[in-house]
Amino acid sequence: MRRHPLPTAAQLLWYKLMTVANGLFWPEWFTVDNDRLAELINGSKKTAIAARSELIDGGFLLFERGVKRQPSRYKLLSIAEMEQPHQEAPEDAGAPP
Repeated sequence: MRRHPLPTAAQLLWYKLMTVANGLFWPEWFTVDNDRLAELINGSKKTAIAARSELIDGGFLLFERGVKRQPSRYKLLSIAEMEQPHQEAPEDAGAPP
């Protein structure tokens, strides 16, 4: 999160979604409806949806909108991978220096 500063509500939502995923034993994708999303951050649906948008825009979260009264699906993306500089494989890994 150092490279992508987030508003407080988005940071809180990130940690709350991590708690949800942890309670579900870290599935790749999990579902949360908008009412629960708002409850997680003790805010309104509008605030929760705005926080979710910040996480999506920052590259922290993948989101699939629920259809026909089904809850939306979420996938948390690794911050560790985002924070590490991209390392390219050396072209001549086996060649002596």
